[in-house]
Amino acid sequence: MSASAHVQSIQALDDLKGALGRFRGEAQEALGAAEQEIRRTQDWLQERLNYWQNEVNRRQEEVRRAAAALARCQASGYTDREGRYHAPDCTAYEHTLQQAQRRLQEAEMELVNVRRWLAQVHQAAADYQVQARRLRELTTTQTEKAQAFLGQAVVDLERYLAVAPLSVSVIGTPPSIQSGASVSARQLEITWAERRAILERVDAGQTITPEELRRLQLPISDLQAGTLAQDEAWLHQMLESERYREAMRDSQEAEGLKDALLAALKAIDYWRSKP
Repeated sequence: MSASAHVQSIQALDDLKGALGRFRGEAQEALGAAEQEIRRTQDWLQERLNYWQNEVNRRQEEVRRAAAALARCQASGYTDREGRYHAPDCTAYEHTLQQAQRRLQEAEMELVNVRRWLAQVHQAAADYQVQARRLRELTTTQTEKAQAFLGQAVVDLERYLAVAPLSVSVIGTPPSIQSGASVSARQLEITWAERRAILERVDAGQTITPEELRRLQLPISDLQAGTLAQDEAWLHQMLESERYREAMRDSQEAEGLKDALLAALKAIDYWRSKP
């Protein structure tokens, strides 16, 4: 069984973990906005329902009053001494009643429409909630699990790169090493003094060669307690200032150098945790 591992970019795993976090946040924000809009629509329709129900009641009362007024007018006719009946002119009352009836009909139609729309929105909201719950589950539990998995993978890979005694294929490693060709133990490891000499040039803003970058990506052979106390803060400062980017013209190589710095810190952390 081959003892080598092929690691293209640990940073890519970190980037994917961050992208999952951003996706979760954006999805949760979109779900919240959609739910607020649904509630606003339902509240507005409920307000319209209450309004038109009140309008129907009020206009029914107007129809009753207009009908009563017309009845009183019609009852005001009289018969003269000669027996002729004189009907009153109730045209205005009839017109008022007709207007009241039309207004009542309009309100009743509006009430029917609002009830229909409110029922449709309630059903659509219920259907949406089913899908929203599934998406919320995906964007919380599942993305959290994926982020935890990626985070642990990054930790494991960085520790492996820091302490692995056999060949580890990373960006910039010559094909002879990647193919498993016979190489000396020194080619598979780097002393802290060698690594520090290269990093001091990086810290000074000097350009390093691809071969030196490859050497930085090898496991450290001689970490000691004094090394841990002396250089951890220095490595953190280099990462935070991003001075290492000046040492590499190619962005991909710069990311490889960043991975090497992170691996050195992980190695220090690993050796500190050893009993």
